[in-house]
Amino acid sequence: MHIMDGALSATQMLDAAGENIRALYMAGSFLKEQLRGREGALGKVDFLVVQELFGTDTTAFADVVLPAASFAEVDGTFTNNDGFVQRVRQSIPPVHSSKPDWMITAHIANELGVDFGFQTSASADFKRQPVLSFARLLNAYRLTRSFAIHCSRTRHIPSRQNTPLPSAETYPRQ
Repeated sequence: MHIMDGALSATQMLDAAGENIRALYMAGSFLKEQLRGREGALGKVDFLVVQELFGTDTTAFADVVLPAASFAEVDGTFTNNDGFVQRVRQSIPPVHSSKPDWMITAHIANELGVDFGFQTSASADFKRQPVLSFARLLNAYRLTRSFAIHCSRTRHIPSRQNTPLPSAETYPRQ
């Protein structure tokens, strides 16, 4: 098994920990169900970095924990497991030394000599995007004004594309 041969599931990564996988960078944590029966797997890796909001069973094994900011501390978008992109607006400043996920990723890449060109969150891109098509303009408008839109690139998850989107009138800006 080589990690570059294809994607590994969470349980496959845990099973390979310490053998084929010697270091691991986690954005988030393993679920309790994934760790069940594999409790010692994370202790087998030589180096574990976890980017997480709270202390979890996964962070307990981490050599480094990168403090991620919560949804309330960031301005941007989230894509859930069902493919819906949700716009969030910052309601409180980041607590302690937490940072938005995109900023942590950009800092690590920069330290490794790679510039992703991230200067702001994805939400700022909607304000700067050139209008390439009416559909793109409509999606940017809907994401800015309403609760959520569906990400059509999510193909491996059953689609709910026919689900009506909420309108700006349904969720007025306060």
